[in-house]
Amino acid sequence: VSPPSSSVISGASPLVVHDEPLYACAQCHQKFRTPGKWREHEYRKHIRRFVCPHCPVSFNLKADLKRHQISVHKLQAERSSSAQNQLRCSNIGCKSAGKVWDRKDNFARHHERC
Repeated sequence: VSPPSSSVISGASPLVVHDEPLYACAQCHQKFRTPGKWREHEYRKHIRRFVCPHCPVSFNLKADLKRHQISVHKLQAERSSSAQNQLRCSNIGCKSAGKVWDRKDNFARHHERC
């Protein structure tokens, strides 16, 4: 099996390992077995489609842009019910009693340490 032509995919370099072609990402050198997987990686990891309208920062995911706008630019989150999204620690003796977490990952990290 011969490796595919490098002209098929710009930015990816085909390699041959055990007679299987691999496509290496030119930016992070991660390897993929198919051109489709390489393109999917490129699209998700290296193409920043969501640009902040308030500063020059850009993101791969729309959710990351929204989180940036809320935390950096103090924009209000669009939520159907803000009370449902607020998390409070109920551990007795918690040093952060009364604090509200809007993000589950931050609350989970607190809860592990509390």
